[in-house]
Amino acid sequence: MLSHTYYADRWARGQLTLEGMQLYCLQNRGEQLFQEALCVLKGRSIMRPAINGVIEQNLLDEIGHMELWLTFTAGVGLKAKDIAYAPMLPATKGLNEIFQYFTYRAKNLWESVGALFAFEAQMPAISEAKLEALDCHYASFFQNFTVASEYYEVHREADKKHAAWWLQLFEEHCLALDDRKAALRGAYNMATALVDLLEGIHRADKTHRTMDIAFLAQRFSAATYQQPIAINA
Repeated sequence: MLSHTYYADRWARGQLTLEGMQLYCLQNRGEQLFQEALCVLKGRSIMRPAINGVIEQNLLDEIGHMELWLTFTAGVGLKAKDIAYAPMLPATKGLNEIFQYFTYRAKNLWESVGALFAFEAQMPAISEAKLEALDCHYASFFQNFTVASEYYEVHREADKKHAAWWLQLFEEHCLALDDRKAALRGAYNMATALVDLLEGIHRADKTHRTMDIAFLAQRFSAATYQQPIAINA
């Protein structure tokens, strides 16, 4: 996901406007969908103790995370009802449908586990990159940046542990070939849906923020800087 132009270029280079950040927050339903999936799959996995145990551990760790996300979104001027009732982009609907399938309809639970792993495994690196960009380019969007950024501070560390739990579960209990194929299928489909979400938001965001002076100074060293660079006001 970090290689997608929405993260690699727009987020990382400070090109998101406040409206663009709001659009991202309105369309990123991942935290809510993930917690819903854990709650439902905890019940569905009651006869599979190994899977059930990891889901229960993860669910306990997720306590308070939705509140942290809403604190972040409030920092850019959004209320909880704004997020709840915002029209969904097609890609947002696609991610919602993928979660609904893995949560309620997937017949092989390993397919659901693979999807959950794919969702969490990328979060530490993504959170690290977002924190760097937020601090460098977007802190002025927030009245209290330290409080607002806590969501990503938590996920930068917590999801390393969660990903390790899922991997250990795979290594010790996902042994049958059909189960392994199901887990890989779930991981692939979740990863694809997440990239599609970024692409959808990227295409929908028509705003563009001019690169700031700090970024330009980093990119063009004194040795290579020869001509003045015109910056649109």
